[in-house]
Amino acid sequence: MYWPLERPAVARADVPFGNRIFLESHKARVDASMTWGTDVDVSALEDYAREATRQQAVLISPLHVMLKAIGVSLDRHPNFNSRVVGRRIYRFRDINLLLAIQDLHRGEADLMLLRELNAISLRSLALAVWREVNKTARGNHRVSRDKRRLYRLGRFFGWVIRCFNWCSDHLPLPLFRSSLGPLGAAVVVSPLNFPGAPPLRSVEFVKWGNLYSTHIVIGPTETRPVVENGRVVVRPVVPLFVRADHRLVDGVDLGRFVATLRDYLRDPQSIPELDNQSSESASAVVR
Repeated sequence: MYWPLERPAVARADVPFGNRIFLESHKARVDASMTWGTDVDVSALEDYAREATRQQAVLISPLHVMLKAIGVSLDRHPNFNSRVVGRRIYRFRDINLLLAIQDLHRGEADLMLLRELNAISLRSLALAVWREVNKTARGNHRVSRDKRRLYRLGRFFGWVIRCFNWCSDHLPLPLFRSSLGPLGAAVVVSPLNFPGAPPLRSVEFVKWGNLYSTHIVIGPTETRPVVENGRVVVRPVVPLFVRADHRLVDGVDLGRFVATLRDYLRDPQSIPELDNQSSESASAVVR
C-alpha cells in the first residue's frame, strides 16, 4: 500500500483568494477548468532523441524526452502536482503522471502510472515505457487484468464505479499496487500523435471528478513555416495543450508552466540531469 498524498492538507490560509473562490464554488456552479494551447518547434527535440538512441542503445522517442520534461516542469511548479479532495488541497509526495496508451489487443485506451519522473534517468524511463507497452500489446498488462476482474462483477460494476468516484472525491485514499492507478498522479498525458492523426487545432478535455488536476495533450508533428532570426524557415512543430484546475492555480501560473515545458521541449539539453545514466530498474519507474 502506498499513500500518494502528503498529510496534512494545504492550510486554507495558504490558498490564494481567487483559488479559494473556485474551491468553494466548484460543485455549485463553476467549471474550474482552464486550457492553454501553444505550438512547439521540436527540431532540436527530434535531433536529441536520435542522438540519445545512438548513445544509450535504447530506442528513445521524442515522447520519452517530453515525459521527462513534464516531470521536471512539475518539480518547478509544485502547485500543479496537487489534487482537490472534498474542499481541501493535497500535495502529492512524488512527481508521478499517468500516460495514456492504446491497447491494440483490446482496442481501447489504458493508463500507465509512471513514478518519480523528476528523479529517474531518461534511459530507465524509456525502458519502462517500452516494457509496459509490450505487455499491453500481449494482453497481459496488470491494468488489463484488473479491468477483466471488474467486468466479472456484472451488474455490480456500475455500483463499484460510483462508489469509487465518491470516495476519490471526498477521501485521501491510498494507492494499492493492484489498483488501476488513477489515484497515484495529478497529471494525465495523452499523446494524440498516432499514425494517420489529422492536425490538432483544439481539444475538449474530459473532467472526471477530482481525479486529475492537469491534462496534457500532445498532437501530431506538422511541418510549418516559422520565423527564425527574421527569416522564414520550415520546422517540425507539435501542438501542445494543457488543462489545469483553477482551484489550484490561476492563469498566470498556467502560462508559466506551459512556458517552462515549452522551453524544455525546444531545448532538451536544458533539462536538468537528462543525460545521467542510471542502473535503476524499470520496475522502479512503473508501479
